[in-house]
Amino acid sequence: YNENGNIFKNTASGGTGTGAFKYSVAEGDAVTIDGDTGVLTILKAGTVVIEAIKEGDECYKESEPVQYTLVIELAEQKYYFEKGNSITLYYGTFEYVNTFLPVIKEDSADGHGYGTGAIIYSIEGDNTVGATIDASTGVLKFDNSRDNVGTITISAKKSADECYSEYTESYTIIVSFDSFT
Repeated sequence: YNENGNIFKNTASGGTGTGAFKYSVAEGDAVTIDGDTGVLTILKAGTVVIEAIKEGDECYKESEPVQYTLVIELAEQKYYFEKGNSITLYYGTFEYVNTFLPVIKEDSADGHGYGTGAIIYSIEGDNTVGATIDASTGVLKFDNSRDNVGTITISAKKSADECYSEYTESYTIIVSFDSFT
């Protein structure tokens, strides 16, 4: 998905007679096809079977159908954390968010290069700093009732959709005592 402007062409040729080739999608829903030219417009990832038939003319009857299978793979999407992948915070911070943003690919066929899947945030491994995270917004809240210092790793997963594969990245926060206290 998302290569060559989401256009694909694999036309039939040969055979006897002057009849034109006609094309159709025999299986699958990941493309639309121009029945006269055989040009496919790719809508999403998936597998399709394309069929071509050469029409008959005054001397030859219609040909038997020929088919090919096309596998359209999910495109890759890339995201990054707005504030970087290594963060230092000082004890006493109550709330923090590091937004997971798409890398825009304006030259991609869909004009942006990322899918519609949800972003899910989570805390990975040991949570020595007493934090909680909102899985949908990525807002991290710290429990400052104890002297919770240490390291925490936050992961964000951009879910796959019909066109783009899943993408996961993480960032690390070091929570330390302020050097002035």
